[in-house]
Amino acid sequence: MRWLSPPNRREIALILFCATVFTFAYNLQHSLRYIGLEALVTRHVEFSPSGLNHIEKDGRKSPRYRDQLDDLIIGNYEWKDGEVLNANLDPGQALGVGRHSAMWVGKQEQDRLWPSTGEPGVSAGFWRWNTNVPRTKLVKHVPGYTILDQVIAFKGVVYIVTDNPDTFPDAESMTTDNWTGISSEDALTLLGRYGGVIHGVSWMCTEHVPQNTTLLSLWSIYSSLKIESGEDSLPPPARLILPRTSVFEDSDKINDEKKPNLARRLRSSTGFHPFLAKVVFPHMGIMYKEDWADFQEMEVPYVIQRLVIADYQVSGPNGLSELLLKAASSSRNWWEPIRQRLASFLQERGDELDRKAVTYVYRHGALSGQAHESLVQALAQMGNDRGVDLFLVEAADGDRKNNMQWGERMAAVVRSNVLISVQGPDVLNGLFLEPSPQTTIVEIFSPDTASREHESIAKALGIKYIAWSNNHQLSSKEISYMEQTQEQGYDVPVDTGTVVDAIWRTLQR
Repeated sequence: MRWLSPPNRREIALILFCATVFTFAYNLQHSLRYIGLEALVTRHVEFSPSGLNHIEKDGRKSPRYRDQLDDLIIGNYEWKDGEVLNANLDPGQALGVGRHSAMWVGKQEQDRLWPSTGEPGVSAGFWRWNTNVPRTKLVKHVPGYTILDQVIAFKGVVYIVTDNPDTFPDAESMTTDNWTGISSEDALTLLGRYGGVIHGVSWMCTEHVPQNTTLLSLWSIYSSLKIESGEDSLPPPARLILPRTSVFEDSDKINDEKKPNLARRLRSSTGFHPFLAKVVFPHMGIMYKEDWADFQEMEVPYVIQRLVIADYQVSGPNGLSELLLKAASSSRNWWEPIRQRLASFLQERGDELDRKAVTYVYRHGALSGQAHESLVQALAQMGNDRGVDLFLVEAADGDRKNNMQWGERMAAVVRSNVLISVQGPDVLNGLFLEPSPQTTIVEIFSPDTASREHESIAKALGIKYIAWSNNHQLSSKEISYMEQTQEQGYDVPVDTGTVVDAIWRTLQR
C-alpha cells in the first residue's frame, strides 16, 4: 500500500480513538469536573449498582467530594428529604437591609403567620391505587342512617367494595338509591387502577324530597362518633349531597326569554331554610342532582373519603325516633353545639334571658275561623298580666318569601321557653328553644291526628312536648293510637283559653 493512499476503516478508527483519549487526558481535570468529579476521584471512586455515586438525592455532591466553593455557595448543612435547605435557620430579612435591600420572611415566621391547615392540596384529588382498590369500611349503621368510609361512585352507581359482604347490611336498608356491593377483584376490572378522591366528610340525603328532619338526623348519627371515639371534636361536613333533588323546582324547559314574565325561580326544598345551613355549617356546600350527575358522567371513579347517609324512606318515623333516642342516651347535649351556633350568630345569650318568653309561629288559615285572633289575644293577655314576653312570627318555606324575617323569627325562638304552632313542619323551630326546666313545644292538632315522631324528637332533646287537640292535651298513649301526620294542618279548631292555661302552668314549673 502506498504512503499517500486513502486510510482504510481500521486506520480511521484508530485515529479517532487516539484523538479522543488524547483530548480527555490532556484536559483531565476539566473533564472530570464536567461530569461532577474532582481530580482526586481518580484515587478513590465510589461505585453503586447504577454507576458512580457522586451526586446525592438533594443534588449536592457526596461530602467527601465537596470543596470550599460548594460550601460557600450551598453551605455545609444537614438537608432533610422534602424540606428546604437551612430553612429553619433562616431568620429572614427586613426591607432596606443587606447589600441589595431585599426582604423576605424566614421559615419560622412563615409558620407563625400562615400555619398549615392540614387540608389536602390540588394534587391530592388523584389516587393511583394500581391493584390495591380502596376497600369500603362500615363505620356505623341503623336502618336508613349509615356512615361508610371509601365508597366509590362510578357511572351512576355507588359501589361498596368489600370481600366480606356479610359484614355489611343490605343496600336496601341503607338507601333506596342505586347502590351495590362488589368484590375487590371485580372492582379492579370495573373501576380500573386510578380515580379521583372527594376528601373530607360528605353528608348525603338520598330522598327525592328531603324531610325537614334532614339536618337533625344527619347530625344525630354523625355526632355519635365523637362520643364513641372519645375525640374532642369532629371534622365539620364539607358538603351535603342531594343526588335526587334538582336545584330548582321547575325543569326550565322553556327558554327564559320566552317566558311571559321574569318571575324568580324557586329553589327545591332541602328540608331546612337556606339561611340555617349558612349559619350552623358555613363551611358546608350543597351539591344537587345536577352536580352529582357531573361526577357520574366523567367516566372516572371517585372515592368518597367518608359518607354519612340519611334516607327517611328506608327508616320511616320509627327509625328516626330510634336514632334520636340513641343519641339522647349517649349524650344529653348532642344537639347543643348546633343550637349554640345559631344563638351566637343571632347574638342571643342564655345568661341574658331573664324573662319568660313564648313564641307563636303562625300560618294564615292554619287555625279555623277566628281562632288565630283569639289565640293571639289570649297570649297577649297572659303576657301583660303575668310578665311573659310574646313573639308572634310568621312561618316561611325556603326562599319563597319573608327571607328577611328569618333572622327575627329565629332570634325569637332561641330566646323563648315555649313554642306553639299548628301541626306541621313549623313546630321543628322548637329545636332551637333556650334549654330550661320550662322549655316546651306545644303542637295543635286536627281532631284524631297526632305525631309520634315530633314527640320523639322533643324527648330526644330533653324538651317537654304537649300535643293539643281542641280543648285537651293528648297523652302519649293517645298519640300512639291516632292517625300519624307531619303534614301542615289547616282550619284546625282550638279552645284558646284552655291551651293558654296549659302554657302558663308549664311556665310556672
